Amino acid sequence: MDWTFTLALLAAGLVLTVFYSVRGGRRKDPLNVPLIPPTALLFLGVLLILLAGSHALTLMGIEHNRAQLRP
Repeated sequence: MDWTFTLALLAAGLVLTVFYSVRGGRRKDPLNVPLIPPTALLFLGVLLILLAGSHALTLMGIEHNRAQLRP
């Protein structure tokens, strides 16, 4: 994977998170039930941000998952 794919996933996660956090604050129509709950899509957006951020750190050469107390 390359920087373009990582940045695209990061942007997609940001768009999902912002869109569904704004949409979640609106008043809900009791007769309109979505097929996929907005909370699940908000979680997916946050998960994409975390994974793409972790991958970006790896591409920069930062080892962030190594144990601190390693002999």
